[in-house]
Amino acid sequence: CCGALAQWAGREDLASEALEKIRSVWKEMGEPEVICACPTCMKILRERTEISAVGVWQILLELGKDPVTDQTVAIQDACGARGDQKIQEQIRDFAGALGCKVEEAPFSKDLSPCCGYGGMVRFANPEMAEKKASFAAGRTSRKILTYCMVCRDQLTRAGADSIHILELAYGTGAPSVPDLSRRRANRLKLKEKLQQEIWKEEIRREAMLPVFYENGAEEEMDRRMILKSDVEAVLKDYEASGEAVEDPEKGWLAASARIGNVTFWVKFTETEKGYLVYGAYSHRMTVE
Repeated sequence: CCGALAQWAGREDLASEALEKIRSVWKEMGEPEVICACPTCMKILRERTEISAVGVWQILLELGKDPVTDQTVAIQDACGARGDQKIQEQIRDFAGALGCKVEEAPFSKDLSPCCGYGGMVRFANPEMAEKKASFAAGRTSRKILTYCMVCRDQLTRAGADSIHILELAYGTGAPSVPDLSRRRANRLKLKEKLQQEIWKEEIRREAMLPVFYENGAEEEMDRRMILKSDVEAVLKDYEASGEAVEDPEKGWLAASARIGNVTFWVKFTETEKGYLVYGAYSHRMTVE
């Protein structure tokens, strides 16, 4: 992590710690140029470190890419590119190279509205984040091309036909917005792939609990920002301690575990196939 979220949250100590980790590894690697797929990462590295950073879109534009479409699109400019005309024009040049015709939507480039994620808005005030995303999505009836993955997901949630420029370039794209747990799983999958194929490292995976979810439980967990790994940690704690509260009317158990400064509760039953989870919630009280 480049530390942007910590910086937005006012945790300068954590932001500096994250950047120092990057700088340390960068120096060990001989101080190479860093290719960024995120404009905010690139902005942070350029402004707060001596690291030379370049956008992946610039590299792909220089390498050349065959056209893949002839559709007209509008561009959602990332907050991280605000004030950086070079990035904004590179994205439009790359979109043109892919065959797109760019139609500038109202409030584009430096006036492009926030998607509702930046500054921790989605976490601190979800309703405001939804309003911001709806406004950004409603500026045009065209497909919206983004170069920030969070913008892509936020606009898709708001009902826009949105696609990331790398999804367009490579003909990929998720049919729906991944939840927090799926995002984490995707990052882990990529990390393991790089460890195996590039660094030739041995991968050690922990045994996974057989956990299944009742309809609607995963959506509720995502809204409450609870990861599947949090649920599994609670269930592992239950297996070790055997402690749970039984609801005789509904027939399920409720177990809890303290992870960091948050207590997570999971409602579940034990079946022949494994654990069936009905829901989860969290609070910051300590249960003794």
